[in-house]
Amino acid sequence: MLQNEQERLEVLRRYEILDTPPEAAFDRMTRIVARQLMVPIAWISFVDQYRVWFKSVWGLELSQIERSKSWCQQVIFQADTVMLPEILPGEWGDLGGDPTISPAFYAGVPLKTVDGWILGTLSVLDRIPRQLNSDQLTLLEEIAATVLDELELRLALRKARESEARLHTLVEQLPFEFWLRDVSGKCLMQNSTSIERWGNQIGQRPEASGLSPDLLATWQTSNQRALTGEVVQGEVQYHHQGRSHTFFNIVAPIWEAAQITGILGVNIDITERKRVEEALQESEAKFRTLAEMVPVGILIATGARIRYVNSAMSAITGYSREELLAMTFWYVMAPDSRDLMREQWLANQNAAFPSRYEMKILTKHGLQRWLDITTSSIEFAGHPATLGTAFDITDRKRVEEQLVYDAYHDPLTGIPNRALFQDRVGQAIRQAKRSKESLFGVLFIDLDHFKTINDTLGHLVGDQLLIAIAQRLRACLRPTDMVARLGGDEFAILMEKVKDIEDTIYVSDRILKTLAEPFYLDGHEVTISASIGVTLYRPDYNSPEDLLRDADLVMYHAKAAGRGCYKVFDPAMIAS
Repeated sequence: MLQNEQERLEVLRRYEILDTPPEAAFDRMTRIVARQLMVPIAWISFVDQYRVWFKSVWGLELSQIERSKSWCQQVIFQADTVMLPEILPGEWGDLGGDPTISPAFYAGVPLKTVDGWILGTLSVLDRIPRQLNSDQLTLLEEIAATVLDELELRLALRKARESEARLHTLVEQLPFEFWLRDVSGKCLMQNSTSIERWGNQIGQRPEASGLSPDLLATWQTSNQRALTGEVVQGEVQYHHQGRSHTFFNIVAPIWEAAQITGILGVNIDITERKRVEEALQESEAKFRTLAEMVPVGILIATGARIRYVNSAMSAITGYSREELLAMTFWYVMAPDSRDLMREQWLANQNAAFPSRYEMKILTKHGLQRWLDITTSSIEFAGHPATLGTAFDITDRKRVEEQLVYDAYHDPLTGIPNRALFQDRVGQAIRQAKRSKESLFGVLFIDLDHFKTINDTLGHLVGDQLLIAIAQRLRACLRPTDMVARLGGDEFAILMEKVKDIEDTIYVSDRILKTLAEPFYLDGHEVTISASIGVTLYRPDYNSPEDLLRDADLVMYHAKAAGRGCYKVFDPAMIAS
């Protein structure tokens, strides 16, 4: 089986292509391949766990065969195009046990996803030996890419349907009325809350909905304004069964590819709230009341000047409402990201649709916090303004930063791990190749008889010893140097900007002396030594592995010399 075969199979099943009926799109591709390459047989197949299943076959009737008998297996293992210009009789056996095929030529291209997973092959077969020229191979590879495009399209359509279903569920759960209409006014979607009040209007235009003339005129005016790109919001009143009802109505355009393809509407019954808030007459005041009820930071700004903030925004920033209203928005941005954020904020002020980005701020108490900001253009006090909503994502950012840190640091000692060490050595190599003066050295350190200590005193003492050794190694280095734990009882040190080998020898001597001093751990006096291999950068080093290899090699020379010492790499050691 291939490495990560289980993951590959999971990716294959994600496309839901296996055991599906024939489709014209795939049949057309095999037909084109067969005709353009002038071969009698072509197929699109997908490699399952124990079988190869054929989605489309040209020139042959075949649905599936055992994977072990599959001609596609070679393509899967090589992860590249395979061409066998002359197949000897019996060399590969029969395709699916059919002795009439007598293959003499085969070519297969892997069906590889953008993530590198190989799902199957696009293959051609001939009964006579032949070769494919570069143009023909390119055609075969381009058709294979088209097969993957078709699969991705199917997957995207399925996800779109699932997304639509989730949207429908969400709309049905809204505690207020919601509807969608196309540009002609025909109702495309309406939740049950809206149906209960107005009846089922799906497929109807407003004029056929049975609304009163006054209410119909109000709705049509709002719809027409929204079709020009305006977000229309305001109160709508109507009388029903002797009672007066007030709705807060929002009608907004739906944008797709910079074009308005429809409108959506929200009707929130605010009758009871209006009765309680008789003093609130303007929509701005109602908005402020709603904003104070949500646990999301909200602000309105004209240019950079803050005009309104809710209590949640005040709590996030640490500034009082009065303090925020007296400052510009730039003031709360973190200094190291202020220029970039200012550019984004100003660029999005007049955007036709909402913009979203992450922003780092500095609170009144000097703490940095991350916000997920969404901005949109509105009108405030008769002037263009920006409405911003902010979610505090500081905790999420910390988790992300911790995950990145954990990926590059040893969990026991807290020092860099092999991945980060190799990355730094790689940077040092690139710098050294650009500048002849950028000399650096690598020390490979292996603790002597650590296993004996671990087995005798226990893993707890062994772990404490590794932590203590990491601390002593740090103390022996300059701030620009790096010490890393490669694994087990192996450490490595990168010394940048050294003058010559004497700098690394000096540090090696210092390390041996400091490690020779006893460790007092959990009531035990522990002594240990180390063997160190030292190598300096040479122009023929091209990768971190090259330096680690030679440093590791010379470290074993140090062990052979009696341990507790260092040795410097000499290319002659490779021959010996």
